[in-house]
Amino acid sequence: MLNVYTMAKLRSIHKKNERALFMKSSNIIPSDSYEIEKLYQDKPSFLLSYENPHFKLLFPCDLQLNFLINYLHCLTDIISFAKVSKSHYSLFRNHAPKILLCPLLLPQLLKHVARGEYDTAKEIYSKNPTVLTAKGKISHPHRFCYINQTNFQIALRNAEYKEAEKMEKHLTPEERQKQFNEIFPDGKIISYGCQFETAKALLKNVYDAIIVDDVIHTNNFDLMTDRTREALKALYDAVNPENYNKSQIGLVFDVRIYLEALSIYNANFNTFGTWNRRSFWCMLEDLIVSCLPTVYLRARPNIGTMVHANVVNWDKLDAQGCLLADGSSYFDHYPIQFSDNRISLNYHGHLRLRVAGVDTESLSNFTSLYQAITSAGSEFMDKYFQANTDKIEIRNIR
Repeated sequence: MLNVYTMAKLRSIHKKNERALFMKSSNIIPSDSYEIEKLYQDKPSFLLSYENPHFKLLFPCDLQLNFLINYLHCLTDIISFAKVSKSHYSLFRNHAPKILLCPLLLPQLLKHVARGEYDTAKEIYSKNPTVLTAKGKISHPHRFCYINQTNFQIALRNAEYKEAEKMEKHLTPEERQKQFNEIFPDGKIISYGCQFETAKALLKNVYDAIIVDDVIHTNNFDLMTDRTREALKALYDAVNPENYNKSQIGLVFDVRIYLEALSIYNANFNTFGTWNRRSFWCMLEDLIVSCLPTVYLRARPNIGTMVHANVVNWDKLDAQGCLLADGSSYFDHYPIQFSDNRISLNYHGHLRLRVAGVDTESLSNFTSLYQAITSAGSEFMDKYFQANTDKIEIRNIR
């Protein structure tokens, strides 16, 4: 956190500013705001050294404010900034509504976007688009923690391409390209969490243990053999979102893992032998559902009608959020937890995206939805990848 001493010390830093002025006047760096911001995105000392006249000379007022807003995310930082000097206080006094906007609205907007509550989210950012440039942190128990990310980036990571399209209309081309590049730096629309082949092998291990487990009973899902418990714990540790909080890039989860779990159930329905084992596997599916991107959780009420002619019917998504059949939010339920190697559940059958039993239609529906969303994502993101390619080609020509 920036304190008064740190902020005051920043006033004496001029060399970086002078170098930037020289580079700009010598055409060493492009004049567009995106390139300048990229150069200094990790140097708040420069951005906050407002007393230096080079700061005002290099950037127009609106851009200065955008820089400051991006780094002053809490009221404490704003107060510290305002106390540094007369010029800092003057800037704060003249633009207080705009500077205060993000610290007040950002936590609310991050919460709604992370929960897939886009009706409420749109009401906030459509009236205050500046908040879409600010980064923050939001998390929910046993879900992903988004650290230093924008709402647009959280939408991208959850495959919410239609909602991302709505947000990008409020961002400059340079700003949305920068945010996109931070999330997909390798030019690949993939998840950097639990890898599919790893999860596939772990699912097979759990299945092999369950089909010979005579201890499992629906009255108490914590009853199982040591083999089943070890296999389930290994899968839990592998897919648990909290284990991937350090990875703040890419899609939040590889949906093929959930498809694999559905496929195993449907292909081996008879092999499970008893409803105790089948119900146990359905409980395991809840564990994986807790990792899915919000776009799939919002599709649950209408999953059978979500795709038409291989195209996603985005209007069928629940804009109120990831709601369950009883109207409660998915984020208020935590299906499976391991504590001291014991399993505890908040298990309700309606958490699953399909009904129990031989349900090949639901597997087919979900597969179609996954393929349609993946196709929509590729089409949506092609323009960003193309923009990167065009920029590289232009620089090579120069």
